[in-house]
Amino acid sequence: MPELPEVEVIRQDLSQEIDKNSAIKKFIFYRKDIREPIPIKKITTLEGATIKAISRRAKYLIFETSKGYLISHLGMSGNWRIVDSLKLKNVKHDHVEIHLNNGKCFVYNDPRRFGIFGFSENLEKNKKLKELGPEPWSSEFSTSHLREMFKKTNRSIKVAVMDPKVVVGVGNIYASEILFAIGIKPTKKSQRLTLDELEKLIQMIRQILTEAIQRGGSSIKTFQKANGQSGSFQNSHKVYGRMGDACFVCHEKIRKIVIAGRSSFWCPGCQR
Repeated sequence: MPELPEVEVIRQDLSQEIDKNSAIKKFIFYRKDIREPIPIKKITTLEGATIKAISRRAKYLIFETSKGYLISHLGMSGNWRIVDSLKLKNVKHDHVEIHLNNGKCFVYNDPRRFGIFGFSENLEKNKKLKELGPEPWSSEFSTSHLREMFKKTNRSIKVAVMDPKVVVGVGNIYASEILFAIGIKPTKKSQRLTLDELEKLIQMIRQILTEAIQRGGSSIKTFQKANGQSGSFQNSHKVYGRMGDACFVCHEKIRKIVIAGRSSFWCPGCQR
């Protein structure tokens, strides 16, 4: 957490604050590193640059400017908020401020400090981005792609579907919800999925991630939209975080197991 829907929601919020004349006035850094050292000297070369767009690749936010790219990964607890520069107050765990020429400020907050700030002159040569698999809505994310990725692995489908080389952006929360929706037990070996199950998996990944984005993401623990509002998709969770509760479909009690160090929620009645 945050996962792809939450990152996309943040991207949409930040994008609403920029136009063709928006430029970066200055950066303020409150620490030199988070998960990795921050290339402060390179990033500050973007001061004065026009912000052309804010895009997303997997769970990375990409600030495209006239002088290069600022790349932000939110890690496990990172978030951006939008503040009027005249009303700005530093909050605990605020690490970076991007002051714009329109009086707005984008503030990055990260209690666990697992986020990443990077700089790139050419996205095609960026090592972190080059290693990523297809986006969920891309034509490259297909049954043939999944069959190729799964045929030589003995991993469970829960682990495989969270691999960003298989498909980007499916984190722990949404993996549990997706597998429940198609009735597949999270421990099932990925290489054993039938063609029909692979087709359903692709369809449901797209459907659930789309719905989560439309509903502002899942506001669990610290996540809020950049405008300060909470998302509402957590109210639609069928299994995640519901251990011991009755399944909404078959009324069996939701169970939790740990797979590859991550909690996985599932229904023994619906996911046989």
